[in-house]
Amino acid sequence: MVVPILTLFIQAGGIDAYAEALRRAGASLQRSLVYSVIGATLLSITGFFIGYLIHTRALCGWRLVDSLTILVFALPGTVVGIGLVSLWNTPWTNFIYATPMIILLGYLAKYTALTSRITVTTLAQIPPSMEEAAQVAGAGWFRRMGLIVAPLARRGLITGWLVGYVFSLRDTAITMLVYPAGYETLPVRIFTLMANGSAPLIAALCVIMIAATLLPAGILGVLSVGMTKEVRA
Repeated sequence: MVVPILTLFIQAGGIDAYAEALRRAGASLQRSLVYSVIGATLLSITGFFIGYLIHTRALCGWRLVDSLTILVFALPGTVVGIGLVSLWNTPWTNFIYATPMIILLGYLAKYTALTSRITVTTLAQIPPSMEEAAQVAGAGWFRRMGLIVAPLARRGLITGWLVGYVFSLRDTAITMLVYPAGYETLPVRIFTLMANGSAPLIAALCVIMIAATLLPAGILGVLSVGMTKEVRA
């Protein structure tokens, strides 16, 4: 695992390769970051509610919902992408299909199983009496979610967001099939440049991709250290 990554750093060479990489794929990098942040946020929210449904078995169809999310996650990305094209490529839904929204829908379809399972595991560690006490006190469902369940499950929500970000950022199969012209992401740009791009350029783009993947984890790590120091002080 380490040797290929080190090889990329060596092949990338000096700063000139990174400057050329940003010049040719800077817009793709920006789009990847924006799509991944939005996708991770949507995945966290959707996964939270689906995970809550599965955990509490609030509706009779919770098994079907759980099975469908796992099934779509298990399917190849190309199959999911072709399904999205078949569903949304119509004159009536062109306002979605011709925009980056179709990419975000692909992320939701493919990766909701991850965030929902993380939520299920997190909710299993929260005593049911916490929500039951609020319900007895007269708190409505949305109030219980916003003031009790979600704050207690914040670690799981953060973990789910990070997982959703990483998988959204790395996605290639679905994005390559559904992205509108001019809205390609960095993985797709790397894939297309591999045909005629130089080795240092491709290596530099891959290193940038690694940095973009680790960026949110680094930020959260710094914030966690700062919060720990404040608590100790």
